[in-house]
Amino acid sequence: MNVTNNGRRPPTVGYLAVLEDPQLGFAGGLLVISASGRPLEFHCSTPLAVTRAQEILFGTTLRSHLCGELIATTLLKTAKITPTVLLVQDPAAAPPAAGVPTMLLAPPTDDAQPAPRLIAGGDSDAAVAEIDALLDALVNHVELAEPFERVQEAVREAQRLSVQEAPASDAA
Repeated sequence: MNVTNNGRRPPTVGYLAVLEDPQLGFAGGLLVISASGRPLEFHCSTPLAVTRAQEILFGTTLRSHLCGELIATTLLKTAKITPTVLLVQDPAAAPPAAGVPTMLLAPPTDDAQPAPRLIAGGDSDAAVAEIDALLDALVNHVELAEPFERVQEAVREAQRLSVQEAPASDAA
């Protein structure tokens, strides 16, 4: 574990994405990267299938319950490194009461790169200044939205591998 001179860990950025597969359900991934864009830690969830009863009972709150309360919260608790800031592309994936400043980064368009918008945490001016400096450093190494692609591909790969392994384990 790297620690800076003042006893604090180096700043990190967490990228949290949740994917929905019609057959498997919802699965998420959390990638924690350094300010230079290098991966430090990755976790992904197992797919959560939604039942018809859940659709009825949760109604319009089902997506935020699955993505934010179940998947995102679990992934953050599993991580050994608490990110300085967490970026999400879907507001439903923002974990409630995560204790981590969370920013919404809309997917890029052809016209422009997205600007992150703070949606939770970052209660002090110092915290916001630290986040701004971290993101400014990060964009010197990677496009701000690019790590989401890494998370999504890694989650898809994990799902592909688990589907391939399932028949073999059933035969045993």
